[in-house]
Amino acid sequence: MGETRTLDREVFTDDGTSQNLSLTFTRTAGGWDVAGSLGGANAAGTLDGGLTVGGVAVDLTAVTTFAGVDSASISSQNGSAAGVLQSYTMGPDGTLTGRFSNGASIDIAQIVLGQVDNPRGCRRSETPATP
Repeated sequence: MGETRTLDREVFTDDGTSQNLSLTFTRTAGGWDVAGSLGGANAAGTLDGGLTVGGVAVDLTAVTTFAGVDSASISSQNGSAAGVLQSYTMGPDGTLTGRFSNGASIDIAQIVLGQVDNPRGCRRSETPATP
């Protein structure tokens, strides 16, 4: 009892700013308690729930413990650093996919495409279209 393990992880706030989240796990008679700190904010929680520290929600419901295991890791996060659009491509269905400086690839628009079965049968109209 009383032993601690610390896990530090880079996280991103809603504006894309990078900060260090520190989670400290402390063994107690009933299991493990968790304390978190992020940018001067502190919070406490337990493994059967989670905690919100500095506006970042930490879900601890999937954490498991094994005798003799001396480490913890985070398997996923749902945020990333802010990125700048670097390039884009258009797919055959008209989907415009943006590639960003942070490594993200996101569909940003879709242009409606059509196919004319007989393009030679098309002719230019001199009358403007009316709504």
